[in-house]
Amino acid sequence: MQARELTALYAVLFLTMAGFGIVFPLLPQFVLELGAGSMHMALLVSGYAMMQFLLAPVWGNVSDRIGRKPVLVLGLVGLGLSFFALGLARNIWTAILVRIVGGVLAAATMPTAQAYVGDATTPEHRGRAMAHMGAATNLGFMVGPMLGGTLAVLGVRTAFFATGAVALLTALFTAAVLREPPAEARRQRDRRPPALAAMVQAAASPHAVLFWLAFVVTFCQSQMFSMLGLYLAERFADKGPLAGTAFTVLGVVGATVQGLLVGTLGQRFGEGRVILAGLALGALGFTGLTAAGRAASILGAVAGVAAGGSLIRPTIASAVSRRAVHGQGLTMGIQSAFDSLGRVLGPLTAGAVYQAVPRYPFLAALACYLAVLVLARRRLLALDQETAAVAQGIKA
Repeated sequence: MQARELTALYAVLFLTMAGFGIVFPLLPQFVLELGAGSMHMALLVSGYAMMQFLLAPVWGNVSDRIGRKPVLVLGLVGLGLSFFALGLARNIWTAILVRIVGGVLAAATMPTAQAYVGDATTPEHRGRAMAHMGAATNLGFMVGPMLGGTLAVLGVRTAFFATGAVALLTALFTAAVLREPPAEARRQRDRRPPALAAMVQAAASPHAVLFWLAFVVTFCQSQMFSMLGLYLAERFADKGPLAGTAFTVLGVVGATVQGLLVGTLGQRFGEGRVILAGLALGALGFTGLTAAGRAASILGAVAGVAAGGSLIRPTIASAVSRRAVHGQGLTMGIQSAFDSLGRVLGPLTAGAVYQAVPRYPFLAALACYLAVLVLARRRLLALDQETAAVAQGIKA
């Protein structure tokens, strides 16, 4: 595979996340306009994520069988149509239903893109490629909120329609520009189990720590993502600009860390140590969120959480891809499913505890990060030893 194929994929991910980023800071305002609250906001996020949890391994398996490109295009079309339908919703329960239905097709997007990277790279270059993939998504998430803040003056629903249009145009771009990887890149000699059985195997495998880490990190980050906009709206009377700035900070920091640091750090220090550093940095960020009393300090804490997550997520994806047994699509679909499980439970937990004390979701995330730092440290360092032993075996 040539570098231009990966560049085209990064462009697709940038456009997809730019469209998604337009809407995300405005969802709290949409919820308030419909007379709903924090639990409804949590359901909007979690319903979508539930479909990704259930179907990401299935779509990944399908992409192993029929190809990456058609599945990726289908996911983008589903994403676009779901935002058009959301713009037409007149009550909160219709909006939640639309998000659930839209998630069925949109669940195909991320695992297929990750599997495409797995097809297009060698193991030694995969960490850098996954980091660049993350940087592209974060750049999109940086540009999107800026556009969302501009469109907010025209109404939240206008932003939904704009997002739908971006997703559909991205689907057309993907169909026209992205080339399908060679069939032999997807071919596996073993007989793959059904997606559910493969998930059970992954959860109990020697490398299960990677999948469970993907869950925990997403669980913690989604608590912040789902409630931060509502927290800013209620505490600082924010109508969108401050939330847009916060999500722009997420994008800028994420793109910088993933684009410039992750690949180099992974090769120099090992994947396990990079993940541990990300957990420590994220814990500092969540500590700042629990104590922050001003908008500026909240933005600094958000930057810490973003930097930590940007070290962890592509490194986990690279480590999982290196150890793929049943095909890149199915394997990355399983990882996406664990991610999505975090997006299901994280917002629901945050919505429940937010009603008690608004800062509790950030405190719960901090506790999880600290627990993982203690419990997973030895296993993560063992991954580095395992990778080094494999590399020495290859050289020998």
